[in-house]
Amino acid sequence: SSGINAEYGDLLQILPPHKAERLRERKANLSFCEETEHRERPVTDIKVEDGRLYYERKWYGRYQNVFVESREQGKLPAVIQSICSSDIVVKKITDMTKLKITISQLQKGKFTLKRRS
Repeated sequence: SSGINAEYGDLLQILPPHKAERLRERKANLSFCEETEHRERPVTDIKVEDGRLYYERKWYGRYQNVFVESREQGKLPAVIQSICSSDIVVKKITDMTKLKITISQLQKGKFTLKRRS
C-alpha cells in the first residue's frame, strides 16, 4: 500500500495542477466509498421458513455454496450445513471447520452471505 501511495505522490507532482486536484478529489471520494461500503449495516428482511433462509431478497438452502464475509475473517467460501430459527452453521471450504452465525449477527451486518456458483 505504501508503494502505491509513493507512486500516487509522484504522479501528483508531474501532473498539471488542475488534473492533480481532480485526482485528489477522486481519491478522497474513493476512500469515502470504501469506508461506507465496509461499514456494518443492518439487514432487516431476514426470515427462516421450512429450513430455508431468506436473506437480502434471496433464498438460501442447506448444502448451498456461499461466500461468508466478515470484517475479522474477510471473504471465505463455505457451504451451509444447517439452518434453524436462531442461527445457521456453515463449513468453511478453506479448512473444513464449522462456523456458527446467529441470525442476529446477519441482521447487524457482522456477517454477510453471498451466493457462490
